[in-house]
Amino acid sequence: MMHHVKTACSFTAILGACLIMTMYPPVASETTPTDADNTWSKEQVREFLAELEASHRDTPVMAAAFDQQKRLRMLREPLKAKGYIYFSAPGLLRFEIVQPFQSVLLYRNEAISRFEKEGDSWKSLDTRTVRVMILVMEQIARWMQGKFEDSQVFELGVTQAASQTPVLHMTPIHERFREFIARIDLVVGPPPERAVQRIIVWEPNGDTTEIEFTQTWRGLKFPDELFQHPDVSPD
Repeated sequence: MMHHVKTACSFTAILGACLIMTMYPPVASETTPTDADNTWSKEQVREFLAELEASHRDTPVMAAAFDQQKRLRMLREPLKAKGYIYFSAPGLLRFEIVQPFQSVLLYRNEAISRFEKEGDSWKSLDTRTVRVMILVMEQIARWMQGKFEDSQVFELGVTQAASQTPVLHMTPIHERFREFIARIDLVVGPPPERAVQRIIVWEPNGDTTEIEFTQTWRGLKFPDELFQHPDVSPD
């Protein structure tokens, strides 16, 4: 079971923030763009993306704690993990799983490093899917700054069911990307913060990963080494 947990969470580490239930599907009106009555027009989407950028562009540094659930068709119960994501503009990211095991993904200068703790030491992991990881981490760095509108990687759409928050649906354009991700949904909170509350990653085989942000911190100062070495603390 621990092997399955690590495999599932490592894929989310590839997504970075990310990033996030065919057997246990979410409420369709909230995450699945199937109801035309809930689908926003192109003009509404453009205005929403501009609002997101205005809300996030002055966030040079932030950290967030998250709970993660991975739902695999082969397993009846979801695999759960906890972790943190750290961001420093314009493109430094650290994605860290702290429970039920420890792993770290670092993105710096368009380069990816992956580590997993074994006993008291950190082991460097391979990055055979490095092109996909770099692509995703670049996008996450953009999202952290509210930059969605000029994406060359995703087709964007928004739905909003009655009494629900809007959901930004991001469908990969490139065939290579679609081999790993069918769609990413970002559940966005109310104005003026417009914080991303949840990320749901839909894989082509029906498996899903959901990340819910439980706490965020802004205006922090991180040591530069936090984005270079897995054993560095943010304190």
